[in-house]
Amino acid sequence: MPKLNFIPARDGFHFANNFTNHLPLGITTGGLCGGMALSAFNYFAYKMPVPTHATGNQDFGNTDGDVPPEGQSLRQYILDRQIDTFLYAAPFLVFPWDNNPAWHFSTSLSAFNIIKQMIDRGNFNLLGLRGIGQIVGTGGGHQVLVYGYDENPKRLYIYDSNFPDVEITLQLDEINRCLLHASRANIYASYFSMMELNPNNLGISFKPTYLDLGIKNGLTISSNAVLGGKVIFSATIKNYGDYNAHVNSFLIWLRDPTGRNIDYMTGGMKANPISIAKGQEIVITGQSQTFGTINGNYRAGVCYLSKQGQWINIPAVEQNTRTMVDFYVQTQRIADANVHPFPVPLYSSQTFTISAADRTSHQLLAGEVFYNGAKIGNTNAPITLTITPKKKIVWSGSGRNRERELIEYVPMVEVRVLNYNTVYVDISDLP
Repeated sequence: MPKLNFIPARDGFHFANNFTNHLPLGITTGGLCGGMALSAFNYFAYKMPVPTHATGNQDFGNTDGDVPPEGQSLRQYILDRQIDTFLYAAPFLVFPWDNNPAWHFSTSLSAFNIIKQMIDRGNFNLLGLRGIGQIVGTGGGHQVLVYGYDENPKRLYIYDSNFPDVEITLQLDEINRCLLHASRANIYASYFSMMELNPNNLGISFKPTYLDLGIKNGLTISSNAVLGGKVIFSATIKNYGDYNAHVNSFLIWLRDPTGRNIDYMTGGMKANPISIAKGQEIVITGQSQTFGTINGNYRAGVCYLSKQGQWINIPAVEQNTRTMVDFYVQTQRIADANVHPFPVPLYSSQTFTISAADRTSHQLLAGEVFYNGAKIGNTNAPITLTITPKKKIVWSGSGRNRERELIEYVPMVEVRVLNYNTVYVDISDLP
């Protein structure tokens, strides 16, 4: 049962193909099935979630099929993709002398073998369905997206926009030599391949222009994540669409270095309104006081649980936002540092050494030494420097009894060792 990673409840539109199209000269047509199939493929190929708008939510403010109204951006995008399919629509027309069950079954059988090879290559197929009795000048055609097949019996798995969120099959009944649609018996006579769709070659595709839920800010993770320490996650999600968006919940998900699900360390699912209004922003956060399981690379991301029960990653929209973050966590290592000799004499050039070592193993560590904001040398190696005390004003007492005093001091040196805590060391006996 070869199937591509397409799930109608996740990757197909959640409203049905109930469009009524009002064209010039008073012409009215029904449906945008090809546009919906090709649009769903484009959303999938560009790794963008289809909008959350669904039949029954009455998002669109109309009673005409509960679909995006004419002139709205999502409707226009689907309509444009419908027009893209017209160049491949010629085989819908069947000449009267070919309009018989034997011819229909034979053409479907040939198409099945062609589509099978496409799926094996990792590609989708835009499929044309001919209605029963369809000949030149009659209607009844339909278009669907094929993403899988079985060989015994010969069956195609399709996204059919007339049945949102449902996996539909088309089976070739080799005994009765006819085509069986799982949800519409005796409606279609045969099918044919309209075009092969490669999700890794988007030359024939057009990136979707409509998105409802996206990340406006984040995903951020507190810096210097340490195994067993406190880690904070945050993201701001916005509804960029034209209508309400709908989810069951949001989640900052987390995987440890072995791939194990540790979502509980971000606080689990975040309860939020079922409907998110146009333009509304929602901040979700999570934190762990004792983060992590083992040292290594962790991965975090932002998603929502759809009304159809599917986990959907939320795409980054604004600049410098991220839908997924990889970060490294390890047990914090502690370094100790000392100066030799101590104290370092002042006012003249002196040579001294800053040693750094692992607190547990006492092994010497290679690092860098900074003084007064500038690098002056490396650990465990001679450093030559003239140290001149600095001056600062300090206040003592309180109220009218406060007194100002000018004192001298020597800044501490800063020892930096990769993957260790920063160590500050006195090199003088001045305060």
